[in-house]
Amino acid sequence: MRRRIASGVMFSIALITCPCHLPLILPFALVLLAGTPLAVWLTQNVGLVAGGMMFAFLTSLTLGFVGWHRR
Repeated sequence: MRRRIASGVMFSIALITCPCHLPLILPFALVLLAGTPLAVWLTQNVGLVAGGMMFAFLTSLTLGFVGWHRR
């Protein structure tokens, strides 16, 4: 039961960090972080942010599938 919940959390993280959602998530994050140094860093390093989201997506998707199929 616990593995199913953990894999569901991993699939949820994969859904949020999916690279196709980057055009929606990044502007929303910039609006929330407006006026902070983090917002400046995000705007200057969009490629690094996209790469990090891709890594998080692939990792969480893999862990979700492993947890889902393991008994």
